[in-house]
Amino acid sequence: MFKFFAISLMLLVPNLAYANEGKITNMWVSGANSVWGAAHSDIVQITLDVKFTHANCSDTYAAIRKSDEHLISVILAAYLAGKTVQIQLNSKDTYHDGSRCIITDVLVKS
Repeated sequence: MFKFFAISLMLLVPNLAYANEGKITNMWVSGANSVWGAAHSDIVQITLDVKFTHANCSDTYAAIRKSDEHLISVILAAYLAGKTVQIQLNSKDTYHDGSRCIITDVLVKS
């Protein structure tokens, strides 16, 4: 009975963890004096081969702040290896015009 309930629950409740899953298609690395302006300074911005689906976030762009060096390393390795990633976004931490969200977690798929 429990197994039936667990499977039913998984089918009925959307799995948000997989909403932003795809391969990285572009990566922009901006320094402190980015030509794109202060809103793009000290970030690594990416796009995926799918749209981001997090509420209140751009469906095209997301970024990692310079202070999250470990996430930048993971994104770079995944990009170079052509791996699929799952991305978690924080809609309360934004850049650019307030619609582009900051990446908080990255899972690299095997």
